[in-house]
Amino acid sequence: MKKENFVSIINAILDQEKRERALEDAMRPFLGDFMSEASTGFIDHVVKILENEMNDPGIGDEVGPVISWWLYDAPKAGENKESAWVDVDGEKISLYDAGELFEYLMSCQKNK
Repeated sequence: MKKENFVSIINAILDQEKRERALEDAMRPFLGDFMSEASTGFIDHVVKILENEMNDPGIGDEVGPVISWWLYDAPKAGENKESAWVDVDGEKISLYDAGELFEYLMSCQKNK
């Protein structure tokens, strides 16, 4: 996969999640939690495809795939520079943006 396509997909996922959260927040007074319960799972499906396409190596048994971690568990998908990194054999590798995430995933493929 080309880097620009990967970055574009990741950024589209982040943008879509922001729009969905805004819609959920706006509709909550009228529908309660119905909007979040009615999620189609489309974003989750796209993330799984990306993880498969990129041969996502994961981060240990407890964390799981790197892409999911970066999108959902890394503080604000790399925006927090203090914690947007992975430790590989004692070396901190920064994952501040989707481009660095792509480069890290590619380096994992080369090191196999």
